[in-house]
Amino acid sequence: MAPVFHRDDDGVQRVHEKNPELSPVEEINHLMIKKESDVNSGIAIKIERSNFSWGGDKIEEDESSKQDKKLKKFQKATKLNEKIKQKTEESKSTISKIKAINNDDSDEETESNFDDNLSLVESDDSTVMTNSSKEKKDIKFKSIITLKNIELEVEKGEFLCIIGEVGSGKSSLLNLIMGDMIYVSDETAEEFENQTADEQCIKEMFERSRAEGVVKVSGSMSFVQQVPWIQNKTLRDNILFGLPMDENRYNSTIEKCQLVKDFEQLDGGDLTEIGEKGINLSGGQKARVSLARAVYSQKDIILMDDPISALDANTKKKIFEELFLEELKDKTRVLVTHAVDFLDRVDRIVIMKHGKIKYIGTYEELKNNDMIQHIIETLKKVSHKQQDEEEHEAQELELKRKKSSDGSNKAVNPGDLDEEEDSLKKNEAGARKMSYLSTKGSKIIMDEFEERVDADWGVYWKYLVSNWMWLAMLVSIPIYSLYAFCGIQSTRYIGVWVDHIQEEDSYKKYVVLVLIYSLGYGLLVTIGFFIIMMSVVNSSNVLHRNMTDKVLRAPINLYFDKTPTGKLLNRFSKDINRIDAEFPFNLTFLVECLSWMGATLFVSAIVSPWSLLSTPFAVVAGFLLIKYYIRSYREMTRIESVTNSPILSNFGETLSGTTTIRCYNKQMEFIDKNHELVDNNLSAYFWSQSLNIWFSIRVQYISSFMMCVSMALCIVYKASADSTTIGVLMIYLLSLQANILWFFRIASDIEGGMVSYDRCNMILAIPQEAFGDYSKPPNWPSEGKIVFDKLCLRYRPETELVLKNLRFEIGGKQKVGVVGRTGAGKSTVCLALCRIIEGESGRILIDGHDISKIDLAYLRSKITIIPQDPTLFEGTLRFNLDPESRCSDSEIERIISKAALKELWDSNKEISTNGENLSSGEKQLI
Repeated sequence: MAPVFHRDDDGVQRVHEKNPELSPVEEINHLMIKKESDVNSGIAIKIERSNFSWGGDKIEEDESSKQDKKLKKFQKATKLNEKIKQKTEESKSTISKIKAINNDDSDEETESNFDDNLSLVESDDSTVMTNSSKEKKDIKFKSIITLKNIELEVEKGEFLCIIGEVGSGKSSLLNLIMGDMIYVSDETAEEFENQTADEQCIKEMFERSRAEGVVKVSGSMSFVQQVPWIQNKTLRDNILFGLPMDENRYNSTIEKCQLVKDFEQLDGGDLTEIGEKGINLSGGQKARVSLARAVYSQKDIILMDDPISALDANTKKKIFEELFLEELKDKTRVLVTHAVDFLDRVDRIVIMKHGKIKYIGTYEELKNNDMIQHIIETLKKVSHKQQDEEEHEAQELELKRKKSSDGSNKAVNPGDLDEEEDSLKKNEAGARKMSYLSTKGSKIIMDEFEERVDADWGVYWKYLVSNWMWLAMLVSIPIYSLYAFCGIQSTRYIGVWVDHIQEEDSYKKYVVLVLIYSLGYGLLVTIGFFIIMMSVVNSSNVLHRNMTDKVLRAPINLYFDKTPTGKLLNRFSKDINRIDAEFPFNLTFLVECLSWMGATLFVSAIVSPWSLLSTPFAVVAGFLLIKYYIRSYREMTRIESVTNSPILSNFGETLSGTTTIRCYNKQMEFIDKNHELVDNNLSAYFWSQSLNIWFSIRVQYISSFMMCVSMALCIVYKASADSTTIGVLMIYLLSLQANILWFFRIASDIEGGMVSYDRCNMILAIPQEAFGDYSKPPNWPSEGKIVFDKLCLRYRPETELVLKNLRFEIGGKQKVGVVGRTGAGKSTVCLALCRIIEGESGRILIDGHDISKIDLAYLRSKITIIPQDPTLFEGTLRFNLDPESRCSDSEIERIISKAALKELWDSNKEISTNGENLSSGEKQLI
């Protein structure tokens, strides 16, 4: 077997026999990354001159989307034609007036030209329609090659910086080093250059990509993502990432990554639980936690995808000097950044453009290049301006803090302040804090196991009174009683027919009777089933709509920050499915069983009352048994539902962090974690099914005893009725055992369904945003004057104030920058303006109106916000820019050209879920 290579836990490339169980992607990655012995001892990363691709986007379009595009193009062409006709008529009218004034025939030619132009437009319109009917979305093979002619060598211990425009391929180059991209040889690229990148073409490229040693890596790697990947665990767990605790290394990492102040601010220190995707951390805090994970791992190579972009100038400077240049000086560092003011302090610079390495060299070598100088100077101007503003603001805040702490109004000299800070740093360095390990943590995610679910009679009553379910049950019970009566009568008349078979008209008489009762039997069961099914499905639909409405109106800070995604998905999937798919049938079967049991007991009471002597015993025994059983079954059903939520949460979290997991070689840990969660869920399912079997066996004992006693008494007292009636009764007594068993089994399933109903019903009680009948001031806002008046705000009742007596004023049409240290509350100001988080006290005025008294939907429709973390939807670029189709194509194109997205617009590229096929810069621009 051919040998392949992969990186072991210690980072050394070792040779292994080819594993036939490897997936094609894994095999390609193993083959593409060569072993250490083939790499020069002084080289950490070596990429031979090659091309690389992410593969192809989805290029097939369904028929409905094609038809929609045709219709839109037709409507657009029709409107354009109408406008041109209107303009032409106006022009003709103007020409006629001029001719009448000048009495000149020279304009006849002009008028005829208008007619020619109009016919030309009509002809073009038809051409457009003809072409649109043949429209097919073609993507050329050359457009899916992301990186072209990449050749790079990085020495061990070198500090390499990668810069370039948005979408130039900087992040893809890091993914290439980790082996996440597909190798495309020059021969393949040349052969398929002008071909359509269809499924067959991409498959062929995939098969040809099995090249050995294209990317050669010496040593272990760690990775810092551009969008930090944070787990739903404590800060400590996120930094350790499965490694054992080394307190000295841990404390040093915290200090070098500037996390000391953040640990002091958080209630639980490093044991503070972090919500999903780091929801309770600022952008800068998430970046530094991700950076701390890489630093603590002590890998040979550190790949960093712009981790300092979200940091303030002071923190950025400290991290660059104390961490990148000092702490990691012996490591190989590859940094993607836009912070060009540090470029003169790195070993080499790589400048990328359109997926190619345009220039590579030291700062001294590149600074005299006119093009490079222009790029660097432009970016430096912006960077220095931001840095000066942030440092000035930080200095002013520190001066104010000093004044307030001294209790005097005397001025503080900035030079004295710097000296104090230097002495403070020396003292801190001389007497380091013993440990940053916390002993008491703080939770944010609500534990689903702590929820109390009791499917008592109150829950049943709530379900019955919702959406007229009680009326459906009231109507269906008599129908099913008649259904059982028809079933018994049809069987009985067959027996009577046998006794009177010698009579002349017996055939005609009894066939009609049996047929009537049989038709009634079938018709009544259909009607009863339809009534219950429709009422249950309607009730489920209403519940689902109410749940969706409540979730969409739930406040982010009071619900989404505390609720795992898996829990929410579990309620909307498994619990709703149980109510949707299982509950209608279970309820129908329950009523049917009750009808048959009632009918059997009714006939027994009339024909042979002695046969009911065992009934009281069976009822009492069944009641005691179900009382003993139902508590355990209810709890096991709840546990089964609860243990399903972590599976969904962990799966989503793992998918979003696959690049980081693979780089740190932690795949097996996450696979084992998934297996553990699935085992827990299956264990709960196993025990719930075991309880069902235990219950069924005991119910069978009771029903068998009841059946035997009843049949024995029927035989003893057979003279009390005719033989046909006794025979029919014995037939239904034989089926009574199965009916009783089925009844209790269905009753337990309905109990489980009511647990799911109660869990879904809890969503209806979650907190809601303040939507309501509030004022909608006309022509508001007119100026845009904003006043923060003693605003106090906290994220949750148990947390500390984030904004404390915030007071400032912004004039209308002013452009204002809000600066401050990471976690200072800059993003919170934007959230407060949109009332994403409601203030605790104080108020915000916009043009003199208190926004807390303005209709929430109306308020948000007047404010545009560009979030720190961009969110994109699957679909076209136009849909993401204008989902409500309010703007014309010309307006969209004008804005796109200003945002430097023209190339993306012209490519007709479909955006995948959350913009995964775009760079972070492109997502932010959109």
